[in-house]
Amino acid sequence: MVYTSITQLTEDGKFKKRVSEPLAAIGDHHDLIVMARDYVAGLWDAQLEYRIALADFAFNTESAYTEGVYLYADADVRGALPNVVALAAVGRATDGSIKERTPIVYDLIAQRKHYEQKNDETSRRQFG
Repeated sequence: MVYTSITQLTEDGKFKKRVSEPLAAIGDHHDLIVMARDYVAGLWDAQLEYRIALADFAFNTESAYTEGVYLYADADVRGALPNVVALAAVGRATDGSIKERTPIVYDLIAQRKHYEQKNDETSRRQFG
């Protein structure tokens, strides 16, 4: 097993006191593998909370994009998503000129969905 000593970490001077104090309160030696697993589990929980908080925003944004694709392609919404790679959000200045263009690429939506499915709660339970 791989362990760390709080005494050695605090002697380093770069280790944050706000982290070392709670660890020191429960002992001097800590299993790094357990700590790494706890850290990754915390990241996983934070990511899940982030997804939950942004779920409505993501749905509405993706719905607007999909609607735009169908309108741009002049396609029936009951059919498959048209083969459009990207659209752009365009900002206009008060004089009507285009001041900003932001491409919106469907691949980013597909990538987000892929990682969301890959890293869902059930896959966490497999490795917990």
